[in-house]
Order: sequence, then structure tokens, then C-alpha cells
Amino acid sequence: MEEPLHGNVRIVVDVNSVEFVRNADATGVLFWNVGGLDFPADGWSDFPFVLLGWWCDAMIRILRGESESEQLWFMDGPFRIDLTAKESDLIVAFVDRRGGENVVAEARVHVSVVARDILMASEALTRLCQAKEQSDPELGMLRTSSDSLRSVLSQSKTTE
Repeated sequence: MEEPLHGNVRIVVDVNSVEFVRNADATGVLFWNVGGLDFPADGWSDFPFVLLGWWCDAMIRILRGESESEQLWFMDGPFRIDLTAKESDLIVAFVDRRGGENVVAEARVHVSVVARDILMASEALTRLCQAKEQSDPELGMLRTSSDSLRSVLSQSKTTE
């Protein structure tokens, strides 16, 4: 693989796409963009409340120094994002597991950039629930995880 891209990593959550289903997890568009590549794909639909809760927890472990690497999975499809701490940065590898372990893109970004993006996506979903007076079975977990991530970020000495 070539040298990792620097920066240019963001999480895309489309709150207008979220579909609430009674007594089931909501679905909606959630994907990552790295240097113009959408991963797993542009408009990828998955379970954003569940995934963002897991991703918040993974970032907390990295920020607290409890883990040097984490895997962020998608529920639909064989896709994951590997995070590896390197000093105050993260190496972010986008892995497509169809037919093997294929790293389709890699970037190096400051750990706080990824943490804040996960937090902003999580908060967008919680605001959506308030605005639409809707809920999701995983909403409580997402709120707890995003509150914890916000707290750890505010205590963190790392800055961009």
C-alpha cells in the first residue's frame, strides 16, 4: 500500500434517510469518506445507532490508552475500519473483506479528528430523535457512549 493520506477523513450520516421501525433498530445512511472514496459506498445503509455506539466506545478505549488498535465494523456486509494509534494520530485503514483482507484506502489523521467526527454523527442522531419525537432501541446506549466520549475528549490533552 502507498503512503497513507493525511487528513481528509470524515463520517457521513444522513439524518433524513433514517427510518424508524417500531421495536426494531432504525436504518439509515452512514459511511466514511477518505480522500474522495466513500466507504463502504456512497449512500451505504446500515444501523447507525448501533454502529456509532460501538464506535464511540472504541474511541474511548483509544483516548484513554486502554487500546492501541480497534476495529470498527459495519453490520451489513464484510466491511470494517481498523484504527491504530501512532503517537497523537490514528492510522485509519478501510478494509473490504470480500475475497480476502483488502485495504482499499488508508489515512493518517489526528485522533481527535476521528473522535469528534464520531461524536458529531452520534449527536446528530440524538437530535433527530428529539426533533421527530422518535426513538431507537439503541438510543440510550448511544447517548451514554457519546456522553462518555465527549467527557473523555474534553479531558484529553491531545489537540489537532
